[in-house]
Amino acid sequence: MPTPTRSAIDPVLEPQVANAVIENAREGIVITDAAGTILRVNGAYCHMTGYTPDEVIGKNPRLIKSGRHDPSFYADLWNALLTEGRWAGKIWNRRKDGSIFLEDLSVVALRDADGAVTHYVGLFTDVTYGGLDPAQISQLAFYDPLTGLATRSLLIDHLGEAVRHCKRKGCHVALLYLNVDNFGEINKRGGHAVGDALLKAYAEHLEASVRQNDTVARPGGDEFALILGEIATPQDVPRLADKLLQRLAEPIEHEGQSFQFSASIGISTYPGHGDDCEQLVGLAREAMTQAKTAGKNRWVLHAGRDDTDPTV
Repeated sequence: MPTPTRSAIDPVLEPQVANAVIENAREGIVITDAAGTILRVNGAYCHMTGYTPDEVIGKNPRLIKSGRHDPSFYADLWNALLTEGRWAGKIWNRRKDGSIFLEDLSVVALRDADGAVTHYVGLFTDVTYGGLDPAQISQLAFYDPLTGLATRSLLIDHLGEAVRHCKRKGCHVALLYLNVDNFGEINKRGGHAVGDALLKAYAEHLEASVRQNDTVARPGGDEFALILGEIATPQDVPRLADKLLQRLAEPIEHEGQSFQFSASIGISTYPGHGDDCEQLVGLAREAMTQAKTAGKNRWVLHAGRDDTDPTV
């Protein structure tokens, strides 16, 4: 039998086979034209980024740019594509919900018979944890990669330590859960890069507004949490919350512009609300939502406290 000289697949079926391969691939796939405009993405791409096809087709792949790489990184990537026709490596990108993830990405340039680039095809997998060593995984688990603050996991751990310490000492702990008012408008107007820079500056502002042994955490997005330990009496909590609101109203400078934010703060206390750390976080977050509903730029102590706690 003679050796076939062309594909054994019927040419009529070739597009169907290609579609099946793309849609059933476990890797995220993005196809652009020569100018970098997205023409197609597959289901895995949508699953890993959170975007639907309608939200990305016609856009540039930089839509999911994380802001964690400097211009030279992208210059090297494009130089490899233009000179060698391919690039492979790890790259940080951003999902639709704002979270950062690490991709193992390979990009290849497709050319026509004359050697001109017609398309770029990118394939990637999410290796946020699998692509890192144990020390890096631990760092991601307990410290926010943007601000360096404690994550929610470490917040719970530190809150437990503070509660145990105050049980022995007979003092009080206040958990303040805050949301930066109207911060979403910054991301809409200035983009995530500006938003990230301001979140970092805000985190530094928070750390400078509390004592050195207090914990400042970023559970996610534009939400932060503070553990204030060794409070002598419950009556001190309102005074501390008022002082914090005043400090956080001070303007933040970024690239020659001045930004001023208010905050909505929810508060729970030990022993007033018990010693269950998960519950303390949940109650403080509920109170934060109440503060936002009440008009923002204020603090609210969760109402479901023990009646023996005189905090007002």
